Amino acid sequence: MKALAVLFTVCLIVSISIPALPAKAQTPLNITIKPDGSIEPDTDVILLQRNGSTYTFVVDICATITVQKPGITIDGAGHTLQGNPQASDLGGINLVGHDETFNAYSNVLVKNLRIRDFQEGIRTPSNNNSLIGNRFENTRIHILGGSGVGNVVKNNYFINSYVFVDYNYGGHDIITENNFYNSGTLVDLADAPFVDRNYWSNYTTKYPNATQIEGLGIWDTPYVDDRYDWATGKSTDYHPLVNPITDFEIPDFGLQAMPTSTPYPTISNSPEPPKTEPFPTTLLIVSGIAAVVVVGLVLLVYFNKRKRITV
Repeated sequence: MKALAVLFTVCLIVSISIPALPAKAQTPLNITIKPDGSIEPDTDVILLQRNGSTYTFVVDICATITVQKPGITIDGAGHTLQGNPQASDLGGINLVGHDETFNAYSNVLVKNLRIRDFQEGIRTPSNNNSLIGNRFENTRIHILGGSGVGNVVKNNYFINSYVFVDYNYGGHDIITENNFYNSGTLVDLADAPFVDRNYWSNYTTKYPNATQIEGLGIWDTPYVDDRYDWATGKSTDYHPLVNPITDFEIPDFGLQAMPTSTPYPTISNSPEPPKTEPFPTTLLIVSGIAAVVVVGLVLLVYFNKRKRITV
């Protein structure tokens, strides 16, 4: 009995010292900017600070934001809009109207925001919206056809992400001066957008014989984004940048240390979220169990010997 008591005590101590397994990803909150400008739900904790037509992030948010008011600015102030692809169908920022077709909310500016781990980071018909100075990770911008008035996508970081132009005819969308790291564009059932002066991390791998045009900071060979054979269209950057752009408002989070050439990416229509590496937690748990077993065996042998000696 004494051996079992000691063994139980050791197990209890070791179990307390082992960290708990990570909790499941949080289900995003549904936030709506109403037609009158109010924010719903009206929570006790301020998530977005409203000042006239500008809505500024106060903290990092795990949420889907549905915009029902045109002509507003969403300022991330360097914060993160975090998603969970398994739990969020609407995506990060949803500018599509109630009928989910082409009834869009227009003239919206989204800036200085980090958007990550959504199936669709921003979803909008082509309706004169501006997406400037943001950082997209493991997600996509989905521009689907509508008014024929283009969107502007400028000064953004794309990391394992892409811009999907879908059913949008006229080629009015502008994609310029962005940094594409293992990322790109996808054009299907649409006219190609205007793509110019972007940085592509895989450029030298795709065009190893290209040379710089002296004094201009651009390559002499256009960059053709033709990663999908089945896509009905493709975009061409006629003035691809030699070096990434560095003067964005949002921090680059050390991206300038990334290699200038990475393998040509394979991007799915629904990017998978980054996988959490379980090794450290698993190692601690296995080590703790092993310690319990070893200590228990030692204690059992010890008390059995004492019992025989006493007898």
